[in-house]
Amino acid sequence: MTFKISSCLMMLFLLSCTNGKSLRPVEITLDRDTCVHCHMIISDERFAAELIDDHFNVYKFDDFGCALDWAETNPNIKIEKYYIKNFERPEWLDAKTSFWIKAQASTPMNYGYIAIPTRTKESITFETLLKVYKVNRPLR
Repeated sequence: MTFKISSCLMMLFLLSCTNGKSLRPVEITLDRDTCVHCHMIISDERFAAELIDDHFNVYKFDDFGCALDWAETNPNIKIEKYYIKNFERPEWLDAKTSFWIKAQASTPMNYGYIAIPTRTKESITFETLLKVYKVNRPLR
């Protein structure tokens, strides 16, 4: 009996520590929210990305390349989750488990990759995307 009460109290304590925040993405307000890296207005949902840190802060981006650049220039911020919009329909994908393909058209900041939920013949993994990004990122 005391174990059940202790377990319930511990669970309530842990839930209260998050202040209702989570590691889930938040919706982007198109043509209003701005990219924290390049400060451009986010106007195309198909390329939007979010990073969430260990304090539940959400950082919004107009292109996943901006998210990678920003994370690299802010190594003191511990990113817990990487999210990217599914290019094929308006839903969030976990960027680390998504598959990436070279965009047929340019992306907002010309990084050039889009996310899809399932593997295709042309797709690459997140780990491969990071390697490609290090070598081929656009000059700023």
